Amino acid sequence: MSHFLYFILLFFVLFNGAVLKAQDPQFTQAFSSSIYTNPAFTGSAGQGRLQAAHRIQWPNVSGGFYTTHVGADFAHDKLPLDIGVNFLRDRNRIGTIVTHGFGLSLARSFRIYKNLSLRLGLSGSFNNRSLDVSKLTFGDQIDSRYGFIDESQSVIPFPDLRYANFNLGTILHSKVFLFSYAMNNANRPSLTFGFAPSRLPVRHELRGSLRIFNRQSTFNSKVYLNLAYTQQQEFQSFIAGASVLLGHFKIGAAYRNSDALIGLLGYASKRFAVSYSYDYTVSKLTNATGGSHEFAFAVFLGSMQEKRSSISWLKDLF
Repeated sequence: MSHFLYFILLFFVLFNGAVLKAQDPQFTQAFSSSIYTNPAFTGSAGQGRLQAAHRIQWPNVSGGFYTTHVGADFAHDKLPLDIGVNFLRDRNRIGTIVTHGFGLSLARSFRIYKNLSLRLGLSGSFNNRSLDVSKLTFGDQIDSRYGFIDESQSVIPFPDLRYANFNLGTILHSKVFLFSYAMNNANRPSLTFGFAPSRLPVRHELRGSLRIFNRQSTFNSKVYLNLAYTQQQEFQSFIAGASVLLGHFKIGAAYRNSDALIGLLGYASKRFAVSYSYDYTVSKLTNATGGSHEFAFAVFLGSMQEKRSSISWLKDLF
């Protein structure tokens, strides 16, 4: 994508909020950023947990994005609620728009019947989105002979936005399956830079995982089927895939509708998990963009809380 095309894209994003609405960053390895995916996952490990993920989307074009998420959550039998904190940073490659968010999440687990449990969660975050006006170009800077040489008289009223955001979520799970629903941006915060009104649309996210094979032996092996559906304004995404755990090693493959083929490699043990995934673009955008790289890491601390209803096998998924 040329710099000119990127300028045109950015122009429409900034000045036509009624047509193009802002959308949230998305992680391919959603369960490696579980608190961001659904606040009901807070405390779901049944022990202390630290998660970190970094996504590099479209590294070969100037309009690419770099997104980092760090989250920590904690569960204890003597506390009525599981608690989590998280940080998100999202920026495009040249740093024109940068978003920072700091959040707190709370969740509660309810045992319904034997191994069947329900989790409810909510989260709130304080966010800052800044626009570097010095990296923008405007129509009044164009000289008919020499191009962009004049000083612009255009003014952006609010290049720095501060807003609160709230999310809700629920999870139904057992030892072999989980089904989760999250409603993110429940309060629909305003993200306008001072022009046409633009509110962040609600993001609905459904996820399901089912273990279809489990062999307990010297070399344990498990197979999971994974489905995910995301809807935000006119944007819709459907992902179908599978992950296989062979001892401590996991591999996975998935397909995102009309967009990308996804491959994953990882390692998961009792105390930590690490994984890498790559999205190979198959849409008209083509993989000349460089696709998307994603790295994830998790550390598990303390002992398992026996009275808590946990999803300890979440580290097997992606």
